[in-house]
Amino acid sequence: MMLTRKTLLLLAVTVALLGLNLLDTGSSYTIDDALPALPAMPPGDVTRIEVSSAADKTILVQEDGVWMVTAPYEARADQALMRNLLATFRKDVTADVRVDTGNLDEYSLDTSNGIVAEFWLDGEAPAASFTVGLDAPGGASFVRLSGDDAVYRMRVGGRHSYDMPPIAWRNRVLLDYEHTTATVFEIDQPGEELIRLVRGDSPGVDEAGVPTPGAWSLDPAVPWQIDQYRVEAMVRAMGMLRAGGLLGENFPGAFEQPRGTITVTLDDGTTRQMIVSSRRQETAGFVQVGAEAFQVSASRLDLALQKKEAFQDLTIFAFARQEVDTLSLEAGTSRVILQQQADGANWAVLQPENVDLDLKQVYFAVNTLRELRGISIADIPLQQAGLLDPTARITARMLSGQELTLEIGREIELEGRRLVLVRRADSARVYTVLVETIDKIKRGFGRG
Repeated sequence: MMLTRKTLLLLAVTVALLGLNLLDTGSSYTIDDALPALPAMPPGDVTRIEVSSAADKTILVQEDGVWMVTAPYEARADQALMRNLLATFRKDVTADVRVDTGNLDEYSLDTSNGIVAEFWLDGEAPAASFTVGLDAPGGASFVRLSGDDAVYRMRVGGRHSYDMPPIAWRNRVLLDYEHTTATVFEIDQPGEELIRLVRGDSPGVDEAGVPTPGAWSLDPAVPWQIDQYRVEAMVRAMGMLRAGGLLGENFPGAFEQPRGTITVTLDDGTTRQMIVSSRRQETAGFVQVGAEAFQVSASRLDLALQKKEAFQDLTIFAFARQEVDTLSLEAGTSRVILQQQADGANWAVLQPENVDLDLKQVYFAVNTLRELRGISIADIPLQQAGLLDPTARITARMLSGQELTLEIGREIELEGRRLVLVRRADSARVYTVLVETIDKIKRGFGRG
């Protein structure tokens, strides 16, 4: 029987496919499997990292969950920096493609320019050892695995994650505490009364059983309410304050006559202290922790270096949206009344009739009004503030029948900001609020 050419071609294809099938005996061989991979290294399992260049070698060791620099100096490492680096290796990192063999200098993978990174889990040998060269397109880097002259493109975090002088691995969070552990916060400024804030006992535990931080009070006590939000934000910011520059010892930063000293006592009885220099350069401030000086954000320091009255509670309104029945805006002869529907998912216009609402603007207005806070307290008579005959009134009537009314006075400009003077109708205290905040509320009524 003569086989046709077509039949012979089909038979050849069949034999080829059969051969490929025989080769695949459960090995799940793919193109990706032909490329090398760095193993998954869970952050908590990595015990040691060494990063070496032709000039420097940095050794980092994890001790009880905290990363430390052990060479060429000893100090706490930058924990955020370490977390970002280790996040790259939570899963296997497989090479994208094999680029070349040899020619290492073209990719900065030679001994003069490459950055060698080694990671240890358990045992004496590193679990991963590779050299990082230049960055490649698409967020990858040119990489050479130890013992291999091939050049691969791999996603190991970019050269910038490794190409740093040893000092750059050092912790830059200066006071470095968890804000919930702070029990006493002191601000000592020349010519000002010492500000001593003390955290009270925990009122209970949260859903996870973790104690809820207590409220702050001033010692000695004051006759006004403390702005808990303001104080907690300041305590948190100081605990997270990062240095923008490491200036070393003997920096001429006017620390002999400082602008102020911040001292934090933690729940374990230890204290952290930072001296703030009177020197300032544009947006940069200078501080000293221990014997060393650092450059930091000046605006962060301004959060703490205030007079005692700056910590006075500036809350004007505080209520839950679900408690509101109606909102009304009165301006001159104009009046707009909105009513929240029973399901809380919609609002209707009671007055004037046949007016449509922009629900997005309404929710912006309600959310702004229910947590309304002043910028400052203004020591100004009601008449001068324009509040004996306000330009507008905004009233929130609750389902309980309670009414909260905001009276809006005249506008002023202070330190380059446009502010408006306001008060609660049941209080003589005058607050300043940003003009754009009031405009946001008015837009919910179709005004502003």
